[in-house]
Amino acid sequence: MKTHRWVDPPTTRACPRGCWIRGRHTTDCNSQGYAKPAGNYAADACAGCLPRHCTPGRWLCNNCGERLTRDIERLPGLHRELEWMLSRHSVSLTGRISGTGETPLYVAEPVCEWRGQIARDARWWARRVATTRRVTPPDTDTVRACCAFLAVHADWATGQPWAHALADVMAQLAGRAYALAYPNGRRRVPCGPCPEAGCDGTLVATVAATETRLLTDVRCDHDPDHEPHVSWWLDLGRKARAMEAA
Repeated sequence: MKTHRWVDPPTTRACPRGCWIRGRHTTDCNSQGYAKPAGNYAADACAGCLPRHCTPGRWLCNNCGERLTRDIERLPGLHRELEWMLSRHSVSLTGRISGTGETPLYVAEPVCEWRGQIARDARWWARRVATTRRVTPPDTDTVRACCAFLAVHADWATGQPWAHALADVMAQLAGRAYALAYPNGRRRVPCGPCPEAGCDGTLVATVAATETRLLTDVRCDHDPDHEPHVSWWLDLGRKARAMEAA
């Protein structure tokens, strides 16, 4: 007996995230995008309104499916960036604690809240995927473990009716985390292993968002108190000169 495989959803279904194709318009669109023969867009011109269709057998379009994977893979690094940001920029507001030599840390509330939100959502979605697909969940509830698990099952998840909800959550988590980690458009770039003995951290350079791309700070991502010594900069200069001469 021949069996028939039902493909759900149908290929004519529009992406539930409201995606549209730039430069393509529906038949009832009054604006065809270009307001002048020269090709300049008017303020109210339509840049495109033709909906993107879901990939066959999926509940997301191809673009949203790819972005879902990217957002999941970005989250652990952004979560770590927020942790680094807290340790790097924490300051005291009330002085030393009475009776101790300790100084309390001022923790940026939005950053703490969003780190917690990332951890909760990553854990919840990992459990949902594991339960729905009947597979073994991650060994730990860390953000890195949960996101690694979700990345493996991301393609399968796009075939579920709730795929758009997962994509929306991951996009929101990654977008907000990036805005908090890089409020001025600055970026942090790994430079190499920390020179401090016994430290497994990585030196991370903060690069200013200017045309000069100046380094504004270089510190260890495990311990912000670990700063490169003068000898490290001299060695870096020797390596740079050697590369230029090669």
